[in-house]
Parts: sequence; C-alpha cells; structure tokens
Amino acid sequence: MNKAVAVCIAKGDPYHGGRSVGQGDFSYIARCKAEHQKDYDSCLADMRPGACGPRAQQEAQTNIDWVLQKDAGAQAQYRRFRANGQAPVDAVISAQAHNPHAQQTIRQCRDWAARYIAGLPQPAAPAPPPSPMSKRQLTRADCACISVLPTGNPDAAGRPGYRVSNRCDLMLVAVLFKGTIGATAGDLGLSYAADPVAVGDGGGSVVQAPAWSLISIAGYTLRNSGSSFSCPTN
Repeated sequence: MNKAVAVCIAKGDPYHGGRSVGQGDFSYIARCKAEHQKDYDSCLADMRPGACGPRAQQEAQTNIDWVLQKDAGAQAQYRRFRANGQAPVDAVISAQAHNPHAQQTIRQCRDWAARYIAGLPQPAAPAPPPSPMSKRQLTRADCACISVLPTGNPDAAGRPGYRVSNRCDLMLVAVLFKGTIGATAGDLGLSYAADPVAVGDGGGSVVQAPAWSLISIAGYTLRNSGSSFSCPTN
C-alpha cells in the first residue's frame, strides 16, 4: 500500500483526526479501507492525475454554481458567450476567466460538468429597462393603474413601508400621506408627500411613510413627460 494513499485515507477520515499512517501500518489501513470503503475509493479516484473523482466533481460543481446561480455578473458573461455560439460548459469556463483554477476544475471533469449543467435552469435574462415616459394626457382613468399597499415591514427608523405598483405605462408617482401623532383618529392634521418613484409595466417600488401613530393615504400624483394628474383616494 502506497504511503500517500494511506495518508490520504487518514486525512479524509474524520474518525482518526487526520492521523498520518506509517508505511508498515497495514492493519490500520485495512481497517480504514473496510470501514470507509466509499471514502477510500473516492480518495483513490481523486489521486489519479487528471481524474474526475467525487471530490473533483464537488469542486467543479461549486465553480459551476457560482456562474449559473450566484453571481449576476458571471451570469451576464455566460449569456454573452452562449449568444456567441459557445456550448454551455465552454461558456461557464469562459465566464470563469478571472479564476484559472476554477476553469481547470471544470475542464478536468468536462463530461460530468456538461451533464450537470444540462440539468440546471439557465440563468434568466434581466428584465428590459422600462420604456420612456410618454407625453400623453393623463386622466382620472390612469388613477386605476396605481395601487399603494402596506408592506408590513418598517425600516430601521420605524417608518412603515408602502409598495407603489403601476400596471400601465411608466409614470412618476408621488404618494401623499396624512396622519397624526396623537391618539384620536378624527384629527389627521399632518401631511407628508413621499418622493416620487418611477414605476410602470407591472413594476413597483417601496416608499416610506412617517412614523406617526395613525396614518392613511390621502392620494397620489401621477406625472409623465407631458402632463400630471392628482388622484384622491376618496
């Protein structure tokens, strides 16, 4: 039994604390092999030069997942290489150009990597940028495009959040809140206009209201490139 194999077994064996095995300690090697055949076979597979054993596959998987599932910049590069005609596995390797070691781990397990990538969902293309704001005349009918709903998640300062959504074309929406810091609902004498947010085509954005004891939505103002319109809520 090669000493390097024995050392590899011991270092990969959590039950022996990374113990190094001597050249003649065949009884220990036999016990280790019998008790942990899977680890033993994995160790031998990974020791062969250029082999794609279980540990090599695990490292390749980590580097593939980084491109396809974790890093937005790498996903953009992957999509670009695919659009230029590269096979999926080659596009992943190209997207790891900043990390030669990662590239080598994938090349070493190329056939396995190609099968693994084929089973993963392809990264979705980012949503197109919103269309420019139109110059059409806004009317009361456009008020129905907008919804303003509480998120239930205040920020660090205790200010409640409201999600502003717009199912129509792109507009600037400024929400007007009214409220009080007192205890009676009948006196909502304070008002606050949130900064306008650009929303449209089904998108949304969150605005923060003041941390008042009572608060309601008084209305909102719509604006595009050609007009504006105020929408009361009652």
